[in-house]
Amino acid sequence: MVKKFTQKNNISIDLLLRSINHPLLFVDKENNIVISNNAAEIFFGASSVILEKNKIDAFLPFSSPLINLINQVQSKKISINEYSVKINTINNKVLKALDIQTTYVENNDPYIMILLIERDIAVKFDKQYLKMGSTKTIVGLSSLLAHEIKNPLSGIRGAAQLLGDNAKEEDSLLTDLICDETDRITKLVDSMEVFTDERTLKKETINIHSVLNKVKRIAENGFSKDVKFIDIFDPSLPCIEANKDQLIQVFLNLIKNSTEAIIKNNISGEIILRTAFLSGMRIALPSSSEKINISLCVSIEDNGPGIPNSIIDNFYEPFVTNKTNGSGLGLAIAMKIIQDHDGIIEFNSSPSGTKVEILLPIYTNTIGEVI
Repeated sequence: MVKKFTQKNNISIDLLLRSINHPLLFVDKENNIVISNNAAEIFFGASSVILEKNKIDAFLPFSSPLINLINQVQSKKISINEYSVKINTINNKVLKALDIQTTYVENNDPYIMILLIERDIAVKFDKQYLKMGSTKTIVGLSSLLAHEIKNPLSGIRGAAQLLGDNAKEEDSLLTDLICDETDRITKLVDSMEVFTDERTLKKETINIHSVLNKVKRIAENGFSKDVKFIDIFDPSLPCIEANKDQLIQVFLNLIKNSTEAIIKNNISGEIILRTAFLSGMRIALPSSSEKINISLCVSIEDNGPGIPNSIIDNFYEPFVTNKTNGSGLGLAIAMKIIQDHDGIIEFNSSPSGTKVEILLPIYTNTIGEVI
């Protein structure tokens, strides 16, 4: 068996395999899983004990491209790599774009080594910053007009209030309408100004779970009262430096979006809140060569209808929305807040649901220890 690897220098090969940050599996000629690492447990949503008692087919949907790829390797006895393959699992319906490396291992009992690598997170990171850069240019021009818009709006609202004081009842309905609409336009202009706010972000040391628990309580007693919440938290996560109020705003916005999608689809709603530590996730900021650890992952997963393909590629941008009365600013503001925290926000969606992953930095001291 593959597990009977010998040890050298007191380091077991099994330990090394399990320490790899990407999902790694060994399957035999019958497609039985004989080795799985920690990342595979997270990816497939099952422990190694469960994985290694079953065939890989048991954890993948029928006709999954991964099964087809394994069958090709088995029949041709060759190694095959495929890139940007979208797959999901039985326990996680959300499609993820992965690079798949399959290696045929010749042995008395041959095996296939399967390595699943998520598409380069750095590419996603740079893409988001590029989009936000162009967005800030557009909104920056808009902010020049904001001052000229808000001044006459306040004059219009004041005039409408004066007219309303002496108006007949039927006319006061019209003056109230004028006041309401000017307030709505003012609120929209204020939302746009968030994108050009260059003030230093005020941070404090916070526990991410206390933030999530507070957000969940607000949601459960308000807009998400008919939705079931499931918490899967990693209790070992360290505290982070962040702006608590802004993170609450982001998580509330995302949970509200999930709730509205669930209600719109008229299904039994479920939202999973998950935290995890992603070892080895380091990236350089676009503005600096310094690398930071973006190792703290918060995910919000729902079982709604997913994001329409027509807007998924531009989902972060202002004014892009699939809501009838939506402004399209909520997610753009959320992305701006996460980027101000040197983080990244990523959406994965399918007709079975949407999963939002937020990666936030965990800073280290000079000797490389997490602080």
